[in-house]
Amino acid sequence: MNTTIGTTQLPRTPSPEYDLIAAIAADRFDVPIALVNIDDGEDVWVKAKIGLDLCSAPKDIAFCGHVLETAQPLIVEDLAADLRYHDHPLVLGDLHARFYAGVPLRNRHGVVFGTLCIVDRRPRTFGDRDLRGLMLLAEQVVERVELSELRHRERATTVIDQTTTDAFVTCDRHGRVTHWNAAAEALLGWPRDEALGRPITFIIPPAMRSAHSAGFDRLVASDSAQPMRVVEIPALRRDGTEVHVELTLGVHREGDDVTIVSILRDATARRLLEAEREASRMLTDAIVENMPAAIYAKDLTTDRYVFVNRAFEQLSGRGRQDIIGRSWGDVFPQADMEAYRRSTNAAMATSGPILLERTMTRPDGTVRQIEATKIRSVGPDGRMILLGFAQDVTEEREANQRLSYLAHHDPLTGLLNRTRFGEIVDECIAAGGTPAIICLDLDRFKIVNDLYGHAAGDEVLVEAAQRIVTASQSPVARLGGDEFAVLVADSGSAGRIARRTVDTLARPFGIRGHGVGIGASAGVAIHQASHGGDSDLVLRNADLALYRAKAEGRNQWCFFEPAMDHAARERRQVESDLRTALDRGEIHVEYQPLADAVTGTVISFEALARWDHPRLGRIPPSLFIPIAEESGIMPDLGRFVLEAAAAEAASWSPELKVAVNLSPAQMDEDDLVAQVGRILAKAALAPRRLEIEITEGMLIKDTARGIRLLTEFRALGVSVSMDDFGTGYSSLTYFRTFPFDKVKIDQSFIRDMDENPQSLAIVQAVIGLGRGLGMPVVAEGVETRDQLERLRAEGCDVVQGYHIGRPAVIGSFKNGVILDAVVGAAEA
Repeated sequence: MNTTIGTTQLPRTPSPEYDLIAAIAADRFDVPIALVNIDDGEDVWVKAKIGLDLCSAPKDIAFCGHVLETAQPLIVEDLAADLRYHDHPLVLGDLHARFYAGVPLRNRHGVVFGTLCIVDRRPRTFGDRDLRGLMLLAEQVVERVELSELRHRERATTVIDQTTTDAFVTCDRHGRVTHWNAAAEALLGWPRDEALGRPITFIIPPAMRSAHSAGFDRLVASDSAQPMRVVEIPALRRDGTEVHVELTLGVHREGDDVTIVSILRDATARRLLEAEREASRMLTDAIVENMPAAIYAKDLTTDRYVFVNRAFEQLSGRGRQDIIGRSWGDVFPQADMEAYRRSTNAAMATSGPILLERTMTRPDGTVRQIEATKIRSVGPDGRMILLGFAQDVTEEREANQRLSYLAHHDPLTGLLNRTRFGEIVDECIAAGGTPAIICLDLDRFKIVNDLYGHAAGDEVLVEAAQRIVTASQSPVARLGGDEFAVLVADSGSAGRIARRTVDTLARPFGIRGHGVGIGASAGVAIHQASHGGDSDLVLRNADLALYRAKAEGRNQWCFFEPAMDHAARERRQVESDLRTALDRGEIHVEYQPLADAVTGTVISFEALARWDHPRLGRIPPSLFIPIAEESGIMPDLGRFVLEAAAAEAASWSPELKVAVNLSPAQMDEDDLVAQVGRILAKAALAPRRLEIEITEGMLIKDTARGIRLLTEFRALGVSVSMDDFGTGYSSLTYFRTFPFDKVKIDQSFIRDMDENPQSLAIVQAVIGLGRGLGMPVVAEGVETRDQLERLRAEGCDVVQGYHIGRPAVIGSFKNGVILDAVVGAAEA
């Protein structure tokens, strides 16, 4: 514990130097008791003592209390005879004090802080000379106190000066450095010896020296007390660089002496920290401001917005100047107030975040669906705030609704899709109903896509969907492509609805200003409760009925019969067997002759694939060729026929041509021309002896690619013939773009030309076209002498058909020697 005396603190610890003064006083005045006392408030604390074991005494009892109170010496030569003290406890008690002499201890500021006194147990005289001696000893005490105070201050100053990281610099009134600590050396790079005595301006950057000098002079000249103040300025290092410092500046005045005290602290770390904090704040602000989520904060006391980010402005359709400082009711329509209150109350009643969905009305009246998270929090000033994070989910909700719609509907026509249609059928069956399903397929839809493009095809599909819905008044689905299905809950009306729907689809469709007849076929199947099964079975049966209807001709419809299922299984079996027929050697090549129409001389053969099934016998090409096309077997089958025909023709004498049909699937192969070249080389057959037959339809899909392939075949030396001309699209542009070596008239026109004038006209037109282009014309399907004679009369070049010769193994023609074969031989 310390005792404060004026501005000095004396520690309550033994002090031999004061004890020495007490001992000198006792010896000098030949008394048994000498004391150095310190004013300690209500008590007198004994700092040094001789002859008395006492630490402290109440000030109102101690004789020194009078000295401290009056600040004057007190001399009592006989305490027992003095009316003031004759009954004093220190006189009557064990101390038996009879004599007291005490003088005040007064510091340089004139403040009395203690006493020096002597006590004797016998009365005695004490003259002026004794009093002066006692006061001289008191002065020694004061000197030691002040010296102790000075040493204490110096020690504290030295410790601070040596241990602090702050630079301490002092200057006199002329601005010369009088103190320069180690921290100043480290901060500014100037050693103490070089800094002391120099004008302080040497650490001031040149640009600031004039202003510094003027300010320094004003500071020195001012008589008022200058409070310490902190500023940040740049200081000049010894190496010429600048360092920002925090400067604490003060003025100490003592008489005419003026000392300017400067404390300099390196502000680099603080500036870096502040820069980092500012960068962090700016980053946070940028993140919050640019986040796609709308963020806002409200003062819960005033219910007013205190912050909104840019996304909130965009979401609400209002600028922040229209929001900040206003309540929700000031900004948004009153119609939304109830929903707002409910969400706010829910957030207030929950300790954590709460997720909710509601609407927000913009100034233009548009309503947005929002998903918001609200949470209570505390602001930096301790106020309760409500934080909100909102996202505009309008498009997301609409997209989800759209996805939900697309999950059950066809995106083009808006009809049910296959999945949803099947669910509805199953629900009907589960409810005990016996629904019927009508499967419909557009008959000539491919023509629309090929001739007019897919956009026109989509228009046809949309109109067809509308017609089906109108005609059926029942749930309708688009199963895929141009196939539709109708659910008829009352199976008794299924036939009538099927007929009405087929009839409405038979009406022409308007395409590019033209009426195009497309038509449709339909198959009807009724769910049989006794047979069990679900929507898949009914759909499959309806599809089988549709397949039968299409086989019987266009614009037809028919009901499912169990025999159709048997036929379908047979077809699937045929497809399965066809996949291994080549490996098993069941497929072979037969040849049909083509003859000069005038002379009857065989001029070439067409190679045709034939399949002899071990169980079913001969499978008609009209059955297995479409299956091969659909199942992806056709490229292998076509390659087999080409290899067999090339190898066979290489042995012929004379060297007649052999014609081979290319399928659309083969035309899609990238290396088709190179593949044909390799086959010819392997068989040693001259390219001029091979004739490739294609149909018009192969050029429709990709005309540019088709013409390029034909040109490459021609470059290889292979002839190219157009097969079945007149049955498909019959564009004369092909003949202008690519000069075919031969054109073949489809057998359907040859068969009908005697009874059908239109067919005869087409035959005559094609023959005339061939003559005009210098292109031989082949008539297919010549089965009678009358047809042959008619074709000769029309000027046809080449004929082919059963009247000329049926397809057969090459050995049946003149024992394999193709020499002077004539039509007459075939007739015989």
